[in-house]
Amino acid sequence: MKKPMDQSRFFDTNAGAYYRTDAGMGTVNELAARHIEEGVSGRVLSVGGLWPRYSLEAASKLDLVVADVSEEMLRPLQEAGLSTVLGDARALSFPDDSFDHVVLPLVLHHITEQSWRAARGEVSKVLGEVGRVLKPGGRVWISEFSVRRPVYWAEAVAAPITKLLLGLMDIPLVVMHTANFYRSVLRREDFSDLASYYPDPPGASWRDPIRPIIGIPWLQVPRAFYPVRPVVLSAKCAG
Repeated sequence: MKKPMDQSRFFDTNAGAYYRTDAGMGTVNELAARHIEEGVSGRVLSVGGLWPRYSLEAASKLDLVVADVSEEMLRPLQEAGLSTVLGDARALSFPDDSFDHVVLPLVLHHITEQSWRAARGEVSKVLGEVGRVLKPGGRVWISEFSVRRPVYWAEAVAAPITKLLLGLMDIPLVVMHTANFYRSVLRREDFSDLASYYPDPPGASWRDPIRPIIGIPWLQVPRAFYPVRPVVLSAKCAG
């Protein structure tokens, strides 16, 4: 019997390739990072390493901790002198009211439990934990790739087949949610003062090549065939 998919093992294996490529989204990620940097201060937790990867100089000036399930994903950040903790976004190893800001950089679409339906519940678990470790009045920052509602429901229908095909290559299922879904979960978890920023790069073309799947570095598609829109959502914790 095949072992269940292990996210940490997948990212340990693919961390090198992950850090060597921007998947064709380098400018988008840099715009998102700059927007986040303008808003964060005090003690900051980044759950996942992508945001500091694009702004190590700015991140080094913050009281920043980076948490990730993968030791290999954390290694470059440790070497850059950042404080790191091995841990799961759904069970953060920090006391209540520990941080002024929490950043979730391109991490939520990876936390799926190998099911489209379960992925929706996992977002709630993560944001519940984020609310716990945030100080009252602190903010969460979600940098993600959002999809439109028709694409979202198409993902739901295709998820079992997608899971099977990706599983043949030992790649975990990812689920891209709608921006409105994230907003609804934030409200349900008692966040308020929601704000949205779309890091649409000037001069982007539908022909630009995108690498849509970590673990298949040779696969490239035109941007027009990758129906996602980057978004940064932020919201205030009620406490």
